[in-house]
Amino acid sequence: MVRYAFASLALVAGVVAAQAPDSRPTVAVMYFDNGAMGKQHEDFDALSKGISGMLITELAQDQQIRVVERDQLQHLMDEQNIDPKRVDQSTAVRLGKLLGAHHMIFGAFVTDPSGRMILTSRAVNVETSQVEYVA
Repeated sequence: MVRYAFASLALVAGVVAAQAPDSRPTVAVMYFDNGAMGKQHEDFDALSKGISGMLITELAQDQQIRVVERDQLQHLMDEQNIDPKRVDQSTAVRLGKLLGAHHMIFGAFVTDPSGRMILTSRAVNVETSQVEYVA
């Protein structure tokens, strides 16, 4: 009987915890802009999604934040008829608000003809549109 009572309490505690609002900051990651120079530009198109995907995977491991699933972001962009290659910061901030995101991460990469790459990223506060972090 005692075992049943503890099991019931554990179940109720789990349900209550699941219903509590999640106060962690929510982050959405945009595709990275391809700034490859010359003929290699198209060769690097896959990195636009790939770098974004790797960053999402890394961020999702941090239990202190929530990450918007890329499919949700893409679904919203499709619904709003927004071309991912034409998203500026103000449009992305509007998307972030619609998704309930607190922060949007933008990035770009540039390669020179020898193949050297520079990768940049910035985190933008959706409420204020201010850049909060740059790497």
